[in-house]
Amino acid sequence: MDEVPAGSNQPLTIPDTELVFSFSRSGGPGGQNVNKRNTKARLVFDVMQSAVLTDVQKQRILNYPRLAHLIIADGVIAIVTQIHSTQLQNKETAWEQLHMLIREALIPVKRRLRVRPPRHKKNPNGETKPKTPRAGQSLRAQLRKGKDVD
Repeated sequence: MDEVPAGSNQPLTIPDTELVFSFSRSGGPGGQNVNKRNTKARLVFDVMQSAVLTDVQKQRILNYPRLAHLIIADGVIAIVTQIHSTQLQNKETAWEQLHMLIREALIPVKRRLRVRPPRHKKNPNGETKPKTPRAGQSLRAQLRKGKDVD
């Protein structure tokens, strides 16, 4: 059983019985071993059937944009890895990817607070101050913009 932070202080534990691993032959270079060994790992996790996730957590995971391309059916996430040349390393990589994505999905989104402009940016009557010309703006540029040059 591995732990995934649930966005709160208590960790979320996903039982190994909810994770389904399957292995197949990996493509790409690798010599003669590529044709003999099943090293590509596929991890399948059914979010909707998970007993440890709340409904809010399930919706957060399924609505997370970085997981959208990994959802293969209603609430089923599939991660395929074939980076390494051993089955165990690919299995661990797939679990780490799922762990990272679920952890990111369960972090609550911080809402932006509306902030008023500071007092020194406003005139006494409430209008915003006009921008002053940049330092070093040429006389010609100021005249072109219709400004009075003393």
